[in-house]
Amino acid sequence: MKRKVVYIREWRQRDPTLTVARLAARIGTSEGNLSRWETQEHKTPYEALPAIAEALGIEIDDLFRDPNRPESRALQFIRQMNPDAKEQAVRLLEALVNPKAA
Repeated sequence: MKRKVVYIREWRQRDPTLTVARLAARIGTSEGNLSRWETQEHKTPYEALPAIAEALGIEIDDLFRDPNRPESRALQFIRQMNPDAKEQAVRLLEALVNPKAA
């Protein structure tokens, strides 16, 4: 099974004041552990992902995408929508992709 890349370092470095020490303290782990997770030397434990995402001010799924790679405009809009609007957008996209199923 292929290991998923977790972009902790890239997300942390978007805030120049957020050091390894500060993020480690926020999520309750050692600097060594965090450093090994950032370099992919060790797998990031799944149970640590919610705390990491919260400390970085992002969603858990954002940890699996490179923040330096721009998102599509459509995805940016969808992220800003309330849950009902998101559901409607998904249904619309499904109908556009597969019009016979709609």
